[in-house]
Amino acid sequence: MKITQNGALLLAGIAESYKVKREEVPDCRLRALFENPKAGLLEDFLGHSPLETGIVAQLIAFAKTLGKDRIDLEAVILFFGGEEYSKRVRTDIQAKGIKNGMSKALWIFHMLMPVEIAGGSRGLYRGSYLNNGHVVIFKNIRSILCDKNPIELGQMVFVHQGYIVKKAIKFYNSILKAQHDIEGFVDAWMGAKEIDCDKFFPTLLLLGRK
Repeated sequence: MKITQNGALLLAGIAESYKVKREEVPDCRLRALFENPKAGLLEDFLGHSPLETGIVAQLIAFAKTLGKDRIDLEAVILFFGGEEYSKRVRTDIQAKGIKNGMSKALWIFHMLMPVEIAGGSRGLYRGSYLNNGHVVIFKNIRSILCDKNPIELGQMVFVHQGYIVKKAIKFYNSILKAQHDIEGFVDAWMGAKEIDCDKFFPTLLLLGRK
C-alpha cells in the first residue's frame, strides 16, 4: 500500500516518539526520506522505522475501513488518536499490571492528542486538551518537529508520548469526536486534570518498538 507525503511525515514523527530520549536532538533523517511530494510505498517507510509490523498492519486495515487505497494524513491521525490504537494501548498497560489513576493517565499520554499550546520556554511547552467542555493540562511537552518555524502561543499541535509530532492544521475536530466515542476514554480524560509528561518519560511502555 502507498503512503502520502503528509501521512508519512506524521507517521515518522510518531515513530520517532517511540525511540527518542529527552536529551537527544530530533533525528530528521526518517522524515527527510519523504519530503518528495509523490506518494511512496509504505514498505520503504518500514525499512527505516521502529514501528512494529503489528501496528502497521492495523493501520493498513483501518485505512481500508475508511475506503482509502493509501495511508494518508487523515488515516494516521484517526488511527493513532482513535479506538483501534486505544485498544492496543490499554492492552499493553494492563499487561504491565498498572491500575487506577496511573493507568488512565498513561492511556492519555500514549494516545495522539490534539493540544493547544498555552506557553513554554527553553524547549518545554505547556498546553491544553479541550473536549466536551473539560480541559486537561499538558506540562513539559517537547517538540521533535524538524522545521525551523517556532511553535507559537495558541497553536494547535498533535502530541504523542509527550512530544509534539505535528502542527494540527487538519482533522483537529475529527479526532476530538473520535476520542469522545472511545469506550472508557471519556472517563479517563474527564477524571484527569494534568498530564506532566516528565513523569511518564521514565516509564514509557515503548509500545510499538521492534
